[in-house]
Amino acid sequence: MPVSISAATLKSFNKAGTVALLSPGDDCHLKFISFHKKGNGSAAKVVEDSADMLNVIKDMYNGTQHPLLANTEADILTGWWRDELWRADVRYAAAVAMVLAGFIDRLNDHFMILSNDNAFLSYYPHFFTQRTLFARFQMNNTLDKHSQLFEKPVYSVMGMLAYLGEQKLRFASTNDDRLKVIATRSRIGGSSLSISIMLIWSTDSMDINTTLITIPVNIFLPNISGKYAVYKLENSEAHPSAVWSEAGCPVYPDSELRSRMRKTQGTHLSTLGSFSRIRSLDLKVQVSMPSITLINICEDGGVNAALYKVIL
Repeated sequence: MPVSISAATLKSFNKAGTVALLSPGDDCHLKFISFHKKGNGSAAKVVEDSADMLNVIKDMYNGTQHPLLANTEADILTGWWRDELWRADVRYAAAVAMVLAGFIDRLNDHFMILSNDNAFLSYYPHFFTQRTLFARFQMNNTLDKHSQLFEKPVYSVMGMLAYLGEQKLRFASTNDDRLKVIATRSRIGGSSLSISIMLIWSTDSMDINTTLITIPVNIFLPNISGKYAVYKLENSEAHPSAVWSEAGCPVYPDSELRSRMRKTQGTHLSTLGSFSRIRSLDLKVQVSMPSITLINICEDGGVNAALYKVIL
C-alpha cells in the first residue's frame, strides 16, 4: 500500500527540488518520487548524491516502504550549453554508461527511472561540445537553408544500452575502479537465452590513454550452443568529431566531408563467432581508454538455459 503524507510535508519536500506524481485526494499517495541530481563533472557524484537522496527519503518514511525513485536528470554536468571537449567523443558516452553501472550496482532495487536531459540542439560554434546527442550544423550558406545532424558517441551508447537484458547477473571482477561492468540476461520469445555484458573502461577524470590493455572475460554457460558478437565504441577509433576536426573544423562541412563523418558514426563490430555445447566462453577483449564494449550472446533455440556467472 502507498504511504500517505500530509500536504504540508509534500510542500516542504517539493521546495527541495523534488516532484512527485500524485493520486487525487486530500491525503496524497505517492506513486514515485522524481528528483534531479547531477554530477558537477563527475559520474561517481551522480551516483553518490542519488544514494544520499535515497537515505533522506528512507528517513522520511521511517522504516516503512517508500515509493520507487527516479533521477530524471542524471547528467554529468549542469548547463547543457557549456562548451566541453569531452562531450564530443567517447568520454561523454562512457560517463553516461558509468552512471548507469553505478545505479545498477548500488541502487537498482530503489529506482524505476534513470534518464539524461540531453534533448537539445547544438549551435555555432559548439557543434559537438554541448550536452546533446547530435551535432547540428546549420547550413545557412545554401539556397535551401537546412540543418545537418551527426550522431555523437553518446547517442551510439544509448543503442548499446538497449541491448541489455531484464535480469541482472552476478559477476566477479578485479577491484580496478577504471572498469565498470553491467551483466544481464533475458529470454527471446520466452525461450532462447540472450546475454549482454557491457564493459566500460574509463575514469571519472575523463582520461585518454591509447595504450591497449587486455581484459579476459570468462562466461560460464550451462552446456549450450549459440552465437556471439562483440561491439566497441572507443576514442582510438575514428568518430564524427575527430574527422571534422582533422578537416579543419569547417562551419559548413561539404558533402564529401559529411559522408566521411557519417561513416564513422556508431559502434564497430569487433568479433563475431559461434560456439557449440560449451560450459565456458572465454574471450580476451582489447581496449584503450575510454571505451565501451558490448558482448552480446544468443542461444540457438534452447529452452532451459540459464547463465549464472561472469568472471573478468
